[in-house]
Amino acid sequence: MASTCSVYPNPANNEAVVLSNFRVEAVEIYDMSGKMVRREEVSAYELHLDLQSLASGSYVFKIKTVKGTIEKKVVKQ
Repeated sequence: MASTCSVYPNPANNEAVVLSNFRVEAVEIYDMSGKMVRREEVSAYELHLDLQSLASGSYVFKIKTVKGTIEKKVVKQ
């Protein structure tokens, strides 16, 4: 299922794009300590996330689709 979803660019600056073959219902962003720093509820196959409020570092994007959850590691510069 991981190949059905992508996040780019990675590393990202101010914006990340999530593309999925399945409809995305929510995206949760976690810092490396496991704390959720953001949640977006959506209903789309492509979404643009504004990352300007996030500090530089590594994050885990949990992308919840109608077919399951995919985790992607994303670096914010």
